[in-house]
Order: sequence, then C-alpha cells, then structure tokens
Amino acid sequence: MTDNVQALTSRFVFVKTFRSGDVIKKAGTLLAFDGSEEIRTPYDNCLLVMPNLRPMRGHTAVRLARSI
Repeated sequence: MTDNVQALTSRFVFVKTFRSGDVIKKAGTLLAFDGSEEIRTPYDNCLLVMPNLRPMRGHTAVRLARSI
C-alpha cells in the first residue's frame, strides 16, 4: 500500500466503476473528482485496492498499491 485516497468533500465521484485489483497502466490517469479536484494515479501500473463506490466525506475512497 502506498497511498490512501480520502474523500475530502461530499461530492467525491469516480469517473467509472472500478473494482479491487484493477491495474491502471499509466501514471496521471484520471480516477475521480473530489469536488473540483482531480484524483489521478501517481505512478504506472497502479493497483486499486477496495475502491469505495460511495465514499462519504472523511472516509477512504480507495487505496493505491504497487506490485512487487
């Protein structure tokens, strides 16, 4: 686990339906919007762990990891 993405607003929304175990190949890929802020992958081959499809403000929306 490298990062925990928390919903900072009540308007957090993923750009599509993601599942745990999805790997996003390119760094900088748009994952979600938290209000007007874009949430993007920080590195290539980013593994999504337990995305919460309806995160509440202050709760974890998704965890990010790298395969080793």
